[in-house]
Amino acid sequence: MTESLGADPKIIEPAAEIKYIDSGLPTEQDADGNEVVRMFWWDAFEDPFKHPGTVYLFGKIKSAVTDGSSRPWVSICLIVRNIEKHVFLLPRPVYFETG
Repeated sequence: MTESLGADPKIIEPAAEIKYIDSGLPTEQDADGNEVVRMFWWDAFEDPFKHPGTVYLFGKIKSAVTDGSSRPWVSICLIVRNIEKHVFLLPRPVYFETG
C-alpha cells in the first residue's frame, strides 16, 4: 500500500507504543486531603449555541502507567457541564471628568 502512495518504506517508523489501561484518572491528594487531578491546561472551548453551559478543557496529565522510570504525559479532554454564568456590574465609586 505504501508503494501506491509514493512513500518510501524505509522512512516509515512505528510509533512508540504505550499500553494504557483505563482505570480512571490518576488522582493525588492536595493539602486539604481532597482528591484532585493535576492537569496542564492548554485550551478551552465552548459552543454557546449548540451546547450552552458546556466547556471542553484540553490539556495533558501524567499517565498512571509507567514505562520504566518515568510516567509519560497523555492528552485529555475534560468536559465540564452545566456551568452557570453571572455577570456582575458594579457602579464606579468615583467619577472622573476628562478634559
